[in-house]
Amino acid sequence: MQVTYFDVNQPVVAANQGFFTAGENWRHKRIYQNEAWEIIILVSGQLFLQVNHQRFTVSANEVLLVPAHAIVVGFQKSPQHTQYYWFHFFPNPRGVKQAEYREGQASRDGLVPLPVQFPLPGIKKSFVLANQVLDVAINKHYPHIAVDYLLTSLLIELAHDFIESSHTDSSDQMENIKGWILSNLSSSLTVSQIATHFEFNPNYLERIFKQATGQTIIQFINNLKMERAQELLLKTNFPIKQIASDAYFNDDKHFMKQFKRKFQLTPSEFRRTYTQKFQDSSSFDPQVLLSKDTDINYYQRFKDTEK
Repeated sequence: MQVTYFDVNQPVVAANQGFFTAGENWRHKRIYQNEAWEIIILVSGQLFLQVNHQRFTVSANEVLLVPAHAIVVGFQKSPQHTQYYWFHFFPNPRGVKQAEYREGQASRDGLVPLPVQFPLPGIKKSFVLANQVLDVAINKHYPHIAVDYLLTSLLIELAHDFIESSHTDSSDQMENIKGWILSNLSSSLTVSQIATHFEFNPNYLERIFKQATGQTIIQFINNLKMERAQELLLKTNFPIKQIASDAYFNDDKHFMKQFKRKFQLTPSEFRRTYTQKFQDSSSFDPQVLLSKDTDINYYQRFKDTEK
């Protein structure tokens, strides 16, 4: 599989970004990308894009990477209420290369791999990071470099998601265990149940899981639940009690206490912080051309690597 490697030893330069909701009979207009790359993360619906001469149908929970100097146009109308994040950015001009990706190959030397299109895992940390990028981008108290660092973190997380999604070796026991836990996540899932399914002694399973992942099984389960809760807080208007239940917590008060302990925000504070400021899709239009006259001199950022 051909991928693009981005050098993130220095943060990318964020150009513009947004969260878009498609109206009735909407189709992406024809634009020219200029020097900027674009990441699209589809939340719901479908997006039909032709990038140069290649057509892509992007479905919910998929990512599309659009290269610089591309002509982008919608070749078909998207369903109403199709929603997606979009981010234009400038990478290090000398830090981008195309290469063949070998399955299971990890990121190294500050290079992160991204294919043209790939699915996100079942619980998506990337949604949370995407919201943080948008939140900081419209907050005048933060310098632009803060957006650059957050967007770089998002690219690294997406590369991690791609590496995880491309891993298909059925003999990798630990990935099978983690995948089974994700598929059978519930409020009552126990280590003993997992051990019984895989025919392990519970103590042995705990030991090899900790050695392989750096966390206990209970910590892994709790992190999955919290990621699920974050996703629901950002994507739905469900009341906190329902979110607690849908994130596999038996008691909403216990959920709120654990959430505050982990994120230093209550669930309601988290929702207000990362959703209310930018969910008006009219504020961020992905049809707008990216101007060459941007006030961000991204070549200056990478001048040392140009020598």
